[in-house]
Amino acid sequence: MKFFAAILLASAAMPAMAATNLVSNPSFETGFSSWQQFGNTNFTGTTGSTLGQSPTDGVRQAYFGAVNNSGGIFQNIATVAGETYRVSFDMYAASGGQQFRADFAGQTLVNSSYSSGLGYSSFVYDIVASAANSQLRFRMQHNPSYYLLDNVRVEHLEPTDPVPEPATWAMLIAGFGLVGASLRRRTAVSA
Repeated sequence: MKFFAAILLASAAMPAMAATNLVSNPSFETGFSSWQQFGNTNFTGTTGSTLGQSPTDGVRQAYFGAVNNSGGIFQNIATVAGETYRVSFDMYAASGGQQFRADFAGQTLVNSSYSSGLGYSSFVYDIVASAANSQLRFRMQHNPSYYLLDNVRVEHLEPTDPVPEPATWAMLIAGFGLVGASLRRRTAVSA
């Protein structure tokens, strides 16, 4: 019985596993590898510190300064329809921007100009996927300066109150049966 109590305590003390980031090259450490560029890609690239801003994750960040026409990047992410995903990223906007738009799984997360500027800020959204493949897309236009992007994440969120599988129910019932049998045996020996 002490053995089962020790196993229960050990499993309760184990830390929860961190969610896996489904984005490849999320902090642009290898340029735009794993990302596809579209539209106006002039004045677009990756760098270390720029505009007085250091990357929020790693040693590189992406910058976007498309003039007159927007451009951006996207990546297709394997998802499960009906499951929830947490999308997060860090973004900086120098003043004067015309467009910053982020979309995931066909849903617009943010669509604004940030024309007065914005210091590096974290954006977080929980989205339900509608297909087995969801596109993460960033579209930007910033005539006089740049948007910076870093630390892009898409994480599958586990259900907070999952329904146990039949095998789990069977193990639970068998466990209660064994506990009951051992208690009955102990009572019979004591009498």
